[in-house]
Amino acid sequence: MGLRYRKSVKIGPVRLNASKKGLGWSVGGKGFRYTKKAGGGTRTTTSLPGTGLSWVKDSSSNKKKVSKQVVNSEIKSSDKVDSNSIQNKNAWSPYPEKLRKHAKISSITFVILFLLFFFAPTVLILPFLIVGIYTITTFARMAIYQSKHKDEFVKNNVELKKEQTDMKKEVVESPRLTEIKQQMAEAGVSDLFGTKKEVQSLPEIMADDEVLLYATSGFVDKGTVLVVVTDQRLIFVNRGMIFGTDFREIPFSKINAVSYSKKLVLANISIDNGANTTLIDNVDKGTAPIFVDTLKKAINNAEQRNNAPVASTPAASVADELLKLKSLLDAGILTQDEFDAQKAKVLG
Repeated sequence: MGLRYRKSVKIGPVRLNASKKGLGWSVGGKGFRYTKKAGGGTRTTTSLPGTGLSWVKDSSSNKKKVSKQVVNSEIKSSDKVDSNSIQNKNAWSPYPEKLRKHAKISSITFVILFLLFFFAPTVLILPFLIVGIYTITTFARMAIYQSKHKDEFVKNNVELKKEQTDMKKEVVESPRLTEIKQQMAEAGVSDLFGTKKEVQSLPEIMADDEVLLYATSGFVDKGTVLVVVTDQRLIFVNRGMIFGTDFREIPFSKINAVSYSKKLVLANISIDNGANTTLIDNVDKGTAPIFVDTLKKAINNAEQRNNAPVASTPAASVADELLKLKSLLDAGILTQDEFDAQKAKVLG
C-alpha cells in the first residue's frame, strides 16, 4: 500500500481535482461533462438524465504500444532526420514532459483563480491556496531538476543560441539595400532611432539611380518617421505595424525654405513648401544642421541642373560642306549631277 491523496473543489460548473499525479479539472452538468485528467488524458461523458444510459469516451496521452519491429524501423528512420526538425527546442526542453505539463496547467489555473478571486474571495480562497501551493511546489521541483542537470541545460542554451545565429545568417540583404546602407555610412548618418523597418523599405521606394545624401529620424504628426534627402527629392517614410508603409515625398521645386532650431536636448526642423509647413520634432542636435545644409545643397544642385543651357551643335561652314561633297565626288560615291545638285543646296 502507498500514500494516496485526492482533493476535489467545486466552483459552479467547474470542478478542480488535485492528486499525486497532478492537477485535473472538469466542466459540465447533467447530461454532459468534459474531464481533463491529472495524468494528461481526457474523458467525455454524455448521458440521458433519468434513463441510466450514458456514453463515455476516454483518450489517453500515452501513445499506443507498437510491435518491436515497428519501433526498430522508426528508430532507424529517425536517425536520418535532425532532431530539431521533429521537436522545436526552447528553454523548457530539458525538463521532463510530465513536469512541463504540470507547470503549464498549474500556472494557467493559478492565474485564472487569481483573476476570479477578487469577485468571490470567500468561495475561491481554498482552491486558490491549494493551486498556489501546488504551483510553487512544481516550480521548486523544476529548480531542483535544473540544479541536478546543469550540463544538459547549458548544452540546450548553446544549441538555442546557435540556431538563432544560423537563422540570422539566412536573412540576406538585397544588393540595393546594401548599397543604400553604404551611402548612409559615407554620408555619416548617425541618428536612425526607431526607424529600422523604414530603412528596410527604402529599396522599394527609391529609384535604382537615386542616391541617398543624408537621413535622420524624427517625429512628424506624433509618429516616428525616417526623413531622407536624395539627389532627386525629400522623402518621409513611416512603416506601421499594421497598415504597412506610409510614404510621402516633397519635390525640391516645391520647397521654399528650410530651417532648424535647437532646444535644450533636441532640435526641430521646419520645411516650408508654400501650401503648408512640415515640422520635424525631436531631431538630434548634431544631426539637424547637417540635414538642413545637405537639403539646401541638394535643392541648389537640382536648380542648376534644370537651368543649365542646352549646348547647341555649331553649324558646319559652307567650305567644309563643299570639301566633303568634293571628296565624295572624287571617290566615285556621287555622280557629277548629284554633286551639282548638293552644291546648289549648300550655296543656296
